[in-house]
Amino acid sequence: MVSAKAFRALKGYDAMEEDFWPGPHQSDANGSAKLALACIERSLGAWKIILNHLPDRTDELLGLLVLLERSRRGLKQAFPNAEKFIRPGFDEQ
Repeated sequence: MVSAKAFRALKGYDAMEEDFWPGPHQSDANGSAKLALACIERSLGAWKIILNHLPDRTDELLGLLVLLERSRRGLKQAFPNAEKFIRPGFDEQ
């Protein structure tokens, strides 16, 4: 899911400033990036738990954690307003 949402966010990057979005941060690209970031955060948390239970696999798992962290940083850099995207039904008060 992370790769699909990151790809969709990158494909929609050029359309982020179009007038048809309901607000400056409500583009499809920002929404897709926010979902990809949420998936990465959950994945990082899960892999850290697995790492605690499999200390003999530390080298392999650290490589995966580094890849996830780089992906997270790259998405945050490319989509600095992704966290401001309001997901209907999830982020509304």
